Amino acid sequence: MTDLQEELIAVYAKGSVDEVHASPEYAKFYDTNKGKPGFAAERGLVEEMRSRVDATLSAGQNVRDLVATALSIIWNLRKDKERNVYRELILEAMAPVWETKQRDYFKEKSLTLIAAREYFLSFTSRNLGYPNQNVINANHREFIKEAIGSNRYESADLGKENLLAAAIDHLLRSNRRLDGFFFPKHLGDNKLVEKKLLENCEQALSFVQLIQEEIFRFTDPVRNWCFFEFNAVSGSNKPLIFVQVEEKIDGADLYVDYGKWFTAFSARDPIKLVDTRWADRKPIESNLASIRDLGDQILQSLHAIYASVPD
Repeated sequence: MTDLQEELIAVYAKGSVDEVHASPEYAKFYDTNKGKPGFAAERGLVEEMRSRVDATLSAGQNVRDLVATALSIIWNLRKDKERNVYRELILEAMAPVWETKQRDYFKEKSLTLIAAREYFLSFTSRNLGYPNQNVINANHREFIKEAIGSNRYESADLGKENLLAAAIDHLLRSNRRLDGFFFPKHLGDNKLVEKKLLENCEQALSFVQLIQEEIFRFTDPVRNWCFFEFNAVSGSNKPLIFVQVEEKIDGADLYVDYGKWFTAFSARDPIKLVDTRWADRKPIESNLASIRDLGDQILQSLHAIYASVPD
């Protein structure tokens, strides 16, 4: 945040937009700074965000609901510059009269929301039969085509890509307008890949993992990115949502390190996708409904932040 933004926030935190504009302090501040490069744009931004604060205050809510409303506005603004200015105005203008637990909750969760995406999508593209087609692409062919189009399917390297993961990510983004982390190629320097995955696992509000037997059969846990991603979130309070993409997952003869992981999957009621190898509308519609359910579950993690404001 720039020095000019901080000065503007300090001025606009002292009252509503109308009250600020009527004050001698504002008139003096305006005359001093109006010729500076960027002043008009910065002042306009802070004034707009102060108007949002005024609208929040005018709703007549109790403090708990005010905190929830302010958090939802931060999320819906989407632009980090707007979010940060609105957050600082809330902290300056409203939070000082809140109880400490509510103020601390807003400070923490507002920063969480500014950095967050709704979901992290974990999956594998491992295909022991390469260059033959990945069985996931074959078994879900018609659902994939429904989601991302026949041209995308036919032009892909069906042995290397996991088009089911791409289809699910596309549906969540286009139909549910969710913002997630989708990393199709875990290639390059392992340290850089680990850093990128860890940062995005931490920042996502929900962790979604596509479950197929192949992820539990990989006997090198160091190079099993699905295992790495699960471990990155397993000790957190982050919701873990499993999507079973094969009709049967056999837990027999698991690699020894994966017991806790498989148990976590088995203990939950996963979303299940059915095979759509053939152009039958019923299973395709079933899978589309399952992805809508997935979107609902992802959104629950966001709504839980608003619902958990302390009294």
